[in-house]
This record gives sequence, structure tokens and C-alpha cells, in this order.
Amino acid sequence: MGSFQVKFQAISGFTLIFVAFLGFAFFAQIAVAQPPNDECVNADEIFDGVTPYSNIGANSSFPTWTCADGGGSDIWYEYTATCTGDVRFETCNDGALPSTNYDSALQIFDTDSCAQVDVAPEECNDDDCDLQSGLLMSVVANQTYILRVGGYSEFQGGGHLEIIPQENCVAPAPGPGPSSTPIPTMSEWGLIATAGVLGLIGFFAMRRRKAAA
Repeated sequence: MGSFQVKFQAISGFTLIFVAFLGFAFFAQIAVAQPPNDECVNADEIFDGVTPYSNIGANSSFPTWTCADGGGSDIWYEYTATCTGDVRFETCNDGALPSTNYDSALQIFDTDSCAQVDVAPEECNDDDCDLQSGLLMSVVANQTYILRVGGYSEFQGGGHLEIIPQENCVAPAPGPGPSSTPIPTMSEWGLIATAGVLGLIGFFAMRRRKAAA
């Protein structure tokens, strides 16, 4: 009887450990939430400079990556170009923080529509700078592009995405702004000219009167 009790206790203890392990794995999976920009339709707006990011918990989205062994675990951004010319996009560890800590991948689509990413021209890179990614792309000012950041073969981690306009990237000239002194219209110029003529006539009339007196 004692031997049976010992065996039962051993089995019960193993069962409890196994159940606890499954519970831990389940809640750990829940704890790793998907990034809010996990899909293209929820892409975050991104700007020139450095943007920290993490693709931990991200799904692999359609379409399939054309580099990085199929890529995956991707998050999405929308970038509106501030100039016309070349812009570099990178996750390289060249001084910008936070450092990218996994084998990253980067893809840029020449479209502003998520419905067109499977047919739009695109650039894809995996290892431009060691295990990190970089792309030099020609852009047009005020045009929006879709960016996808992920990992080689669905690798996950964190780091930064840096957008660097190059010297040949020219910002558009500022348009006409509000002026404190409005420019007269043609009709207003006519009134000004008429007033000027009448003023001259009055001036010479006054001089003639003074001379006659």
C-alpha cells in the first residue's frame, strides 16, 4: 500500500509540473502581444530620422518576401517623402540607437495602397550591413511609400529604422504664403491710376489758382 501511495504521489507531482509548464507556455504566448502595425492596413506613419521598433510577436504578412529567405514577422509603415532624389532606409548599427539585435529584413513598395503591394515595384534587402538591412531608393516629394520591416526567415527582435535623405534629395520650393500686404488686382490698379490722375489734375488746378491770385 505504501509503495502504491509513493507511485501515486510521484505521478501526481509530474502531472502538476506538466500542467504548470503548459499553463506557463500558454500565458507567455498571450503576454507577447502583436504589434499594432502588424498588418499593412494598420501601418504607422514614419518620418525622416530614427524610429525605434520591435517585430516581436508579429505575424508574417502577404505577399511573401522576395528576399531574406522568405522573410516574415513583419510590421508596416507609411513614409511620405520630403524631397525628390535619393533616400536611404536602414536598420544598420552605425551609431543610431537602439541597436538592431537580430537578423533584420527591409522591403519598400512604390505605392501608397495596401491593395497594390503584391503588384507594385519594390526593393528588398537582408544583409546590406552585416546582418542588418539597407536600401537606397529614388523618391518623389510628397509621394507616399509603404515600408515593411521584418526578419530573415521570420527572425524577431528590436532595433531602429533610420531614414536619411541624401545630398541630392531636393525639397520642393515653398508655395506662396499669406501676405500682410495683399497685391492689388487689375481692377484695383485701375482705381489707383484714376486716383493718381485726379490728384495730379487737382494739384495743377490749385497751382493755377495761386498763380492767378
